[in-house]
Amino acid sequence: MSKIFIDTNILVYSLDQFESEKREKCRKLLRTLTGDLRGVISTQVLQEFYVASTTKLGADVLIVKDILHSFERFVTIIVTPQIIKEEI
Repeated sequence: MSKIFIDTNILVYSLDQFESEKREKCRKLLRTLTGDLRGVISTQVLQEFYVASTTKLGADVLIVKDILHSFERFVTIIVTPQIIKEEI
């Protein structure tokens, strides 16, 4: 079973109250990836999600932190200079 990298946009749209169709699609995808343990996320994506959801969407900081906690079930990649150099 191959892993699937979760992009920031998927996380942000899963919380977006103005894009209901995208929100529901993203939530369904996240539920699927959680259930079958295929989701992979990076520390960069987690940070981008926190900033976008609290600033652009105006979400409550405590709620966003709770959501971030739920993402701990995904494999988390720590972005390092070495990883970046390997991808170039």
